[in-house]
Amino acid sequence: MSSQPDLRMSRDLLRPSLVYQGNTKQYDRLESDVRTHVATSRTLVAIQRKEISLLPRPIKLYSEVVDATERFIEALAEIRVLRFSVPRKSTVFDIMPLRTQLVSQPEHLRPKAH
Repeated sequence: MSSQPDLRMSRDLLRPSLVYQGNTKQYDRLESDVRTHVATSRTLVAIQRKEISLLPRPIKLYSEVVDATERFIEALAEIRVLRFSVPRKSTVFDIMPLRTQLVSQPEHLRPKAH
């Protein structure tokens, strides 16, 4: 599920614009869906906490996994907001001059590949 935003953001890198212009409605809908699934998971953990069972269940571990997932989703959302608000020019380094310089250098001056 987390690969969908990554793929969309990667495709946005290929677009020639000064600022990342992702489809915000698409990202917002996807983020809303993920938050809904996290809330559903939290509800299921709460239901399991109240159920009587003959076998012990790791309810605390389930809660910790849901909490960690929620923190991870928050971090991804913050990264997305930052990425779309920073001008592309200041985040993408123009490597063309470096490549032409590297190619025009004599063989013995080029950096060695490891």
